[in-house]
Amino acid sequence: MTVESVVSEWQARLVADPGLSAQIGLRFNLIVRGAPSLTWHFDCHARPVEISMGPQEAAFEIEFDPQDLQDIAAGKLNPQQAYAQGRIGLRGEIDQALRLYELLGF
Repeated sequence: MTVESVVSEWQARLVADPGLSAQIGLRFNLIVRGAPSLTWHFDCHARPVEISMGPQEAAFEIEFDPQDLQDIAAGKLNPQQAYAQGRIGLRGEIDQALRLYELLGF
């Protein structure tokens, strides 16, 4: 599973389930570390949800290494443990991160 396929899967979930997008209800940036780093902007206020490349104004940012994102999406890595180990970077309120819990597939 590639990083791009993870993002595509998340987009498909949000488009298929407008209630999930409404539950998340915020704009956030997903940053994947690397050379170069990649950023996707998720606008869960828009109907249907809008996802674009590049950082934009957001209430929240979440940052992963590519392999950690892939492992979380595949169910091989617990996101709470990854956060506790410093493997996930968060900018914003923790309660906002919890809104992403269902999207991440746990």
